[in-house]
Amino acid sequence: MKKIIILGAGGNIGKQTISVIRGHKELFNLIGFSVGRDLDYAKEIIEEFNPEIVVARSYEDSIKLKEYTNANVLYGDSGLLALATYKKDEDISLVSALVGTVGLIPTYNALKIGRNVMLANKETLVMAGDIMTSVAKKTNARIIPIDSEHSAILSCLMGENQKSIKKLIITASGGSLRNYNGPMAEVTKEMVLNHPNWNMGNKITVDSATMMNKCFEVCEAHHLFNVDYDKIDVVVNSESICHSCVEFIDSSIKACLGMPDMCEAISLALSYPDRITYDNKLDLLNLNICFKPLDINKYPLFTLGLEAIKKGGIYPVILSAANEACVRLFLADKIKYEDIYLLVKAEIDKIEENYTPS
Repeated sequence: MKKIIILGAGGNIGKQTISVIRGHKELFNLIGFSVGRDLDYAKEIIEEFNPEIVVARSYEDSIKLKEYTNANVLYGDSGLLALATYKKDEDISLVSALVGTVGLIPTYNALKIGRNVMLANKETLVMAGDIMTSVAKKTNARIIPIDSEHSAILSCLMGENQKSIKKLIITASGGSLRNYNGPMAEVTKEMVLNHPNWNMGNKITVDSATMMNKCFEVCEAHHLFNVDYDKIDVVVNSESICHSCVEFIDSSIKACLGMPDMCEAISLALSYPDRITYDNKLDLLNLNICFKPLDINKYPLFTLGLEAIKKGGIYPVILSAANEACVRLFLADKIKYEDIYLLVKAEIDKIEENYTPS
């Protein structure tokens, strides 16, 4: 059995990972997890899986959870680090499903001890992609993507030669505002969080609306598959049926199709390079699928972000941190939707003009 630890078990990806493990208990053994505010859900996981180590957000929460388990219960950032490197000499795989910069350090330390990481945390590769891939190479650790787009590319590249890649084509749904043509000043939080295809966490749903998540995914693809930025395109597939494509040097294109369901990508990540049973059939006979170019005028944050990421160095770090802070402010009703772009741009503009990436 493959031993699994989940960073962020209470989030959207974490819960779906639990669902996949639950359906294949003969293959996977959940030995540890971290959880945020949802202590009731943590208690359910403890009761079902009897983990060895659990990490809560705060000391007070850890005390509450200790009443329900004999597991080692830790808390905070130090707890996340201990969880990511738990039993460092054993063959344990880590699912990095935390949202935001909090996932950076524990994921890095897991890779540093040679632990395979199933990665859903975008900011890890955006802020420190070169560092993460370098340490993974040194320790022979694998970074296996959980994002549906990168999972699709991984599927398309199975059995292929790296030199045969002509282009990676990442698809985008267009987000919750793809059919909105009114003033950005009138966009509400409810509109942004009403994604037509995907059930995602609030932060990623906002990033989908601004298309910042697609900018991040281009950066991730660059690091995961060692492909230059000029060989990565983004197109809109509003049905979210084509999760991404790979074009090869002979002009043939492989596309990975599936329902808008993250469990397919999670299943592949957990079982890679093998596949496991997951029943979510796509009805090809009633398939309606369309591809459109990305309207960069509608998504100025995508262009801003991509320019920053290509510069490298400190730019992606500032970009990711500023975006994360702005999304948090937007969700707390402290800024308007249109302010996200303006404030992120202001932070990028503050970087010294004579700064040269190392």
